[in-house]
Amino acid sequence: MSEASNRPVPGAASEVDPAGINYFPAEAIAEAAGLSSKTIHRLAKKENWPLAFGKGLKLLYSPPERYRVGLTGAAEQMPAAARGISNSKRWDGLRASLKFAALCELDRLVQMGVGVEEALATVEAAFTFECSVSSLRRWQAAYASEGFPGLLDRRPGRSGRKEKSDE
Repeated sequence: MSEASNRPVPGAASEVDPAGINYFPAEAIAEAAGLSSKTIHRLAKKENWPLAFGKGLKLLYSPPERYRVGLTGAAEQMPAAARGISNSKRWDGLRASLKFAALCELDRLVQMGVGVEEALATVEAAFTFECSVSSLRRWQAAYASEGFPGLLDRRPGRSGRKEKSDE
């Protein structure tokens, strides 16, 4: 299996338990199993352990039962304030990852030699979430200046399209 296919993708859906009970940092697994954390990372990659991200994009693994002896849940190791992510924050992150995917596709088309205007129109038509050419340009500028955090919506209140009322 290639290294690129095993690497986590930003915004990719992973099978993470909401409470974080079954996911542990490599250091905790290593200490409980009497191995080095590097060995745990290698085993996790080789055996395709389920993967999640902790604070600061720290890798958390759900090890097989043979490595779980003596482990406490990852949720118990985190401070209470860091345990939950509100639904609005999840939606903001999802929207930012969709924006990032659109920008990656736009960049790929331009790299292939497609004209910028044609690439913008193609990306606008290809993605299921509604975006305009002007939005794509705005996202490009935000990503160029601030990176991924620039794609997060900072407007107060509900962001995005509102549901139509039946009036």
